[in-house]
Amino acid sequence: MQDVSIVIPTLGGNSLKKTLYSLRNSQVVPNQIIICIPKNYYNKNNFKFDDTSIEILQTDVIGQVAQRAEGFKKSRCRYVVQIDDDVYLHEGCIGELMKSVERNQNASVAAKIYNLDGKYHSPRIPTNKNSVFEKLIFWLINGKNGYQPGKISINGIAMGIKETNQDEEVEWLSGACVMHKRENIITSDFYPFSGKAYSEDVIHSFLLRKNGVKLVRSGKASCEVNLSSGMKLQNIITEFYSVLRIGNYIVSNKKNLIFYFLYQFIAYISKAGFLFKKF
Repeated sequence: MQDVSIVIPTLGGNSLKKTLYSLRNSQVVPNQIIICIPKNYYNKNNFKFDDTSIEILQTDVIGQVAQRAEGFKKSRCRYVVQIDDDVYLHEGCIGELMKSVERNQNASVAAKIYNLDGKYHSPRIPTNKNSVFEKLIFWLINGKNGYQPGKISINGIAMGIKETNQDEEVEWLSGACVMHKRENIITSDFYPFSGKAYSEDVIHSFLLRKNGVKLVRSGKASCEVNLSSGMKLQNIITEFYSVLRIGNYIVSNKKNLIFYFLYQFIAYISKAGFLFKKF
């Protein structure tokens, strides 16, 4: 075993079992796995594990960020990894994250994300088509500077990074799978709203960088996420509302907020349109 704590906020559900299975089959086996679940949800789930490294933390709080913060406080290892409860780590993921953390002084490092079909995922990266519509989208996102890999745009929107095998320093990290050194973890509930935490990774990344922590996307650590699970009209409407709400919190001025809203409107109309094409 290595000096690694895993922190998983959850409300329960079948995906958690697959996440834990991926951890058991990791080349680097964590010392501590903390499952953070609100007390009233714990009573609805039959949590029984024969793995002594798994600890159930029943929280008084509900919310991804708040639950994770409570788990961070209980972590005891040198390396602390936050993962979502629907993330499936590849065998070498934890080991590669550790290597990246050590290569990059005072850094938090995120894994590359793939869909269950093996397709690489990073939001808001350009295609090879270079169309007028795509240019418009990146103008809405970031003005005349357009696409800048791994940056947070002037309008508060995080831009992705193309697939590479090299570590890449960025301005934000997807919160799905991130390793921190223990001294760099943030143990406060920084998310201002209840419910699912949309764009919390932008806020988290800002706070980490404010504390002097470098943010790195690993070139070799990888994991899988079921990215199609939220493609339902009701989910899209709920997410759209939440994204607009957080925009008021993270965007610095009214002009930028207008462009933020315009981009999100186009993006979510496109998502809904994709659903209707299926019928």
